[in-house]
Amino acid sequence: MSDVEQQIERWWADLAGSELLRQSDVNELENHLREEMAHWETRGLSDEEAFLVARQRLGDTATLEEEFAKVHP
Repeated sequence: MSDVEQQIERWWADLAGSELLRQSDVNELENHLREEMAHWETRGLSDEEAFLVARQRLGDTATLEEEFAKVHP
């Protein structure tokens, strides 16, 4: 398993530990993360750089919880 895949697993586990996010939410976020990573990789970033940018653009756990709470009160 690549280092980036391990980082994605840790990120996923962190989100999955949230009481406010459902597993389907976390899976959706992972899809968004991977799409964003692919976008940046086509622009020349390494997989590591693409992960960091994509994760930053999605936001931290607290921000994601707030956004999903608006959709799923």
